[in-house]
Amino acid sequence: MSAIKTTPFFTRKQYLMNECSHQEYYEQFCTPKVMASAERFCKRKFKNYRLSSTTGLPVPTLSTCDGFTMGVLRHDQEMKQMFKDRGDYITLAGGTCLLKAAVTKWRRENA
Repeated sequence: MSAIKTTPFFTRKQYLMNECSHQEYYEQFCTPKVMASAERFCKRKFKNYRLSSTTGLPVPTLSTCDGFTMGVLRHDQEMKQMFKDRGDYITLAGGTCLLKAAVTKWRRENA
C-alpha cells in the first residue's frame, strides 16, 4: 500500500506567527500549474535575471512576477480558494513570493 502524500496546511496567521517558514507557506500553493510556470522560468536563459546573493539562483523580475500573478493566479478560481481557505488573498507581492518559492522548489527537485 502506498502512502498518501499530503500537503501541509498553514494559515496566513500561522505564517505571521512564525509557525512555518516563508518557503513552507508559499510552497503549499505550488500546484502543477504553478510548477509548470516555474519550470518555464527556470529553463529560460538566465542572462536577463539577477542572481540571488544567497542562493546563486536567478531571481524573477517584477515584470515576470506581475505577468505570472495576472496570468496564472488572478483568473484561477482554485488558487483564489486556496488562498482564501488560509485567510489570505492573491496580491502582486504574494504572487512574487509564490513564484520564487516554486522556482526554489523546482530547482531543488531538479538539481
